[in-house]
Amino acid sequence: MKTGFYTVFILLLFAACEKTNIEPSTENVSASSEDFSKISKAEALLTAHQWMYKAFYMNYVDQNHEGNPLFMRGASNNQDKILATDRFTFSSNHDFVQTEGKYVYKGTWHFSNGITSTLFMKYDWGTDEDSIINFNANHLNFIQSFGYHADDHSYTELIPAK
Repeated sequence: MKTGFYTVFILLLFAACEKTNIEPSTENVSASSEDFSKISKAEALLTAHQWMYKAFYMNYVDQNHEGNPLFMRGASNNQDKILATDRFTFSSNHDFVQTEGKYVYKGTWHFSNGITSTLFMKYDWGTDEDSIINFNANHLNFIQSFGYHADDHSYTELIPAK
């Protein structure tokens, strides 16, 4: 009886170890030096100086329909006046500080998966995911979802702080 049991066990063991024609992948998945160069340039632009609000809109639809302005630098009828005091300072170690009047918010930042189309800003209370529309030495414009509906967006225009 024991011999029969061991024979069945050994047969099952060898049957379970049967090899198939699986070969390792020969594809290399890696970021190119061009990708790293874009990230390096974007990080250098982001950390070159402080940023401040030029404008902030709610209910963004597209670039032709930016939404309802809550703040426009220089306007006299801003609904959200404290944004005039906001400053963002991004450090090369991926920390950032946002000052808003007497309030200070700290966090970390990074671009998404080695590309510069999304900027993540992680605060103590959550993470902002900003879809970048325009980014150069003089502009950082992005949209961001807000509220309970994925279709609700804000639109932000940041410029170098003076």
